[in-house]
Amino acid sequence: MREHFFAPWSTRLKLMTGGLAAILIVAAAVTAGPGSLVILAILLVAAAFAIRGYSVMDGRLLIHRLGWSNKFDLSELVSAEVSPGATMGSLRTMGIGGLFGFVGHFRNEILGSYKAFATNELNTVVLVFGDQTIVDTPDDPEEFVEVVTAAEAALTPSPEAEASEE
Repeated sequence: MREHFFAPWSTRLKLMTGGLAAILIVAAAVTAGPGSLVILAILLVAAAFAIRGYSVMDGRLLIHRLGWSNKFDLSELVSAEVSPGATMGSLRTMGIGGLFGFVGHFRNEILGSYKAFATNELNTVVLVFGDQTIVDTPDDPEEFVEVVTAAEAALTPSPEAEASEE
């Protein structure tokens, strides 16, 4: 079974990132002094938070960033489902909304509060870990859900295995 999934960018994200990056670069070029460094730092920090892909390994979901990963323990997974467009109508409460991704804390009427690790709003997968909901956007949402649920099931002992241990 596949372990790694890419995080493809939607056309909307490509256009937003290109436009915002161009604005920041021009602003840095015309700003004198340390202000230009601050503007470039904003661009670099946002790039560090970009979603580079997702992996399911060793009972964990890893969300890859530039040089680091967020980790979620699949033993705490309650549900995983493909839900195209689940992020529509969302309000960003804290995070990045279009510069290298849609990353951070968001809220909408369908999901309530959730964390997004997204690059393409049409590939949305909604994962519930206890009281925390996260949204990922892998290149193959259906296969991603199969892999995540299989990995979670492998962590959960079957009733027959528990009965034989007693």
